[in-house]
Amino acid sequence: MTTQAGENLDIVRRQIEAFRRQKDKWMQESADSPLEHHQRHTFSGLNYYPIDFAYRVRATMNRDAQPHTIKIQTTTGDWREYNHYGVLAFELNGQPLKLNVYQPVGDKAHSASKELFVPFRDRTAPKETYGAGRYLDLRALEEGQDYLLDFNRAYNPWCAYSPNFSCTVPPPANHLPVEIRAGEMLYEEH
Repeated sequence: MTTQAGENLDIVRRQIEAFRRQKDKWMQESADSPLEHHQRHTFSGLNYYPIDFAYRVRATMNRDAQPHTIKIQTTTGDWREYNHYGVLAFELNGQPLKLNVYQPVGDKAHSASKELFVPFRDRTAPKETYGAGRYLDLRALEEGQDYLLDFNRAYNPWCAYSPNFSCTVPPPANHLPVEIRAGEMLYEEH
């Protein structure tokens, strides 16, 4: 199975499956895992939607002409500063959508950093996915290149597993009016 760009989706599927297995192992065994020690004894893996390439879409980045810093609230009521990088425009099931893209303040000289942060919330929250929202990470591309938003890689913030973490809450502009049934689902202790 390949896409129009010649991308082999069987390989992509295997990569996502391998990443999920590695993350489960890390969550259970790593000292840096957000799971409490007692949670690790009964941990049997995270919950994910089945991989669905309908949630893997091309997006166009509209960079900010005047980059600026904004503050976004966290789950504990604190505020974090981010550089507003731009807005991704894309379509999902024929519906035009947009997501704001950020870089944490302190990243190497704003535009020099390649790490991009996309917090979002969709209509699966809070019944199927973490109520505060989920995240996607991207790498900055050269001007004019399309981005690939793969919601199969959407993940929960650490506060979905433990109240001991303070996590960025997706701002209202990143609340999507659709259900994104892809990526990580609610964490349920067993």
